[in-house]
Amino acid sequence: MDISLHSIAPQHANLRLILEPKDYEPQISQELKSLRKKANIKGFRPGTVPESMIKNLYGAAVRGEVLNKLINSAIEDYQKNADVHFLGDLLPVKDDGEPSLDQTEFVFEVGIAPKVDLQKHLGKLTVQRHKVNISESRIEEEVNYILERFAENAEVSEPVSETDLVELEAQELSNGLVKEDGVKSVFTVIVDSTLTPAFKDLLIGKEVNASFHGDITQVEHDMDAKGVRKYFLKLQDDDHREFENTFNFTIVKISRKVKPEFNKELYAKIFGPDTEESMRIHIKENLELYYESECNKIFEIDLIKNLHQEMALTFPDAFLKKWLVLSYEEWQKKDEHTLAHDLIHFKEGLAWQMVRKDIVEQNDIKVEYEDMIQAVIKQFKTMYGGINFPEESWRQVAQNALSKDKDKAQEYYLNVLNDKSIEWL
Repeated sequence: MDISLHSIAPQHANLRLILEPKDYEPQISQELKSLRKKANIKGFRPGTVPESMIKNLYGAAVRGEVLNKLINSAIEDYQKNADVHFLGDLLPVKDDGEPSLDQTEFVFEVGIAPKVDLQKHLGKLTVQRHKVNISESRIEEEVNYILERFAENAEVSEPVSETDLVELEAQELSNGLVKEDGVKSVFTVIVDSTLTPAFKDLLIGKEVNASFHGDITQVEHDMDAKGVRKYFLKLQDDDHREFENTFNFTIVKISRKVKPEFNKELYAKIFGPDTEESMRIHIKENLELYYESECNKIFEIDLIKNLHQEMALTFPDAFLKKWLVLSYEEWQKKDEHTLAHDLIHFKEGLAWQMVRKDIVEQNDIKVEYEDMIQAVIKQFKTMYGGINFPEESWRQVAQNALSKDKDKAQEYYLNVLNDKSIEWL
């Protein structure tokens, strides 16, 4: 076996791999013998199928599998021995597609990762960490949000206003009078953008028992004739009565979202038993926790960008473009300008992956299961800060999240690894 690297451009090369029969024939022969012992073919007892038949039936597949394993193993060993790391996937160099199974020389186009020398650059790196100071007005916004969240519908005697829920009685008219044996119904509308401006103008400012005339087909923007019959007039599918468009509407009931008082009882309902004085403190702490997380994200973005600029790592742009476009549908759809722009950010992320790998290996950074548990708990507490769970319940939630979805667990693992690397920096 012979494997060699032939430069095309900086960090961009062809990897040539030449296999000799002695590299793969013994393994192919061994695999075919193993198959012959187990082959279950009609007309032959196990182990008695002719070798020629086994070779005809399975030879091509076995050869392909053996060559594939050999090539992957050889490339992995080459990267270790030559101290090089290939970026992305290896792209087969062949005019008519994939390498054929009968060839013994394989050529791949490869992108070579630049060397990382982190210590050389750390002393020159400066990144600003932000902190958000929580103002009283921001706490007040959160208080209002909580009150909106826990507001309940209550019947009111005031005139109709925006966002009210209004129950209407509708009676069909004929020549300005209620039509005898005409269509009658009761339905409810919300006073919002779903109503037509004309009907909303008729409603707003009127009180319970007030009446007005209007077009039943012009109550809501997107309500078609079928919807009018079903939802406003409550007519069954088999009821084909015709009706006039003009109806008399009477306001039966007005309901409105009424905010609760911001007091100890409400606080206990949301956060659990506590003193009324600690409500705003608790809200402030939750906001600080949220904004600290957001600031950390900004810090990480700035750090990665500054690292990339300071280290000035050279990447094989031509190879990366070709690989991304060949491998990912979303990159195939990008125009040249977008592709060039997105490649800049892609290289920033690539540089960070390489730096992170160096940090992890040089400092023996490990991710323990407990680290992942705490990461899940922290994320869930940030998302659902209002839930008053005991610590053991949070742990159960975290364990379930990690055990049910392997992809999500891997994501948490990488997030923790990322956080530990950032913390080390």
